[in-house]
Amino acid sequence: MEDVAVLQTIENNREILWDSDSEFLFEYQKAMLLALKELGTLDEMQYRYAEATLKEQLRRFFKKKLSCNTVTGGDAND
Repeated sequence: MEDVAVLQTIENNREILWDSDSEFLFEYQKAMLLALKELGTLDEMQYRYAEATLKEQLRRFFKKKLSCNTVTGGDAND
């Protein structure tokens, strides 16, 4: 008999957004890139380029978020 994993419940189901979950999304996307590399879909150069692009995207997001919070007087953790 074959073992089969079955999803039984979902707790705290909510939409994942860049504003509130940017670190999680970054790590998730990075893991997907690594999986594609391990499968042979991406070679080393493609992986490094995609990873650098992802890091730059996150850096720009934080820079934009920080500048918006500075203008509005909000906390950087909002």
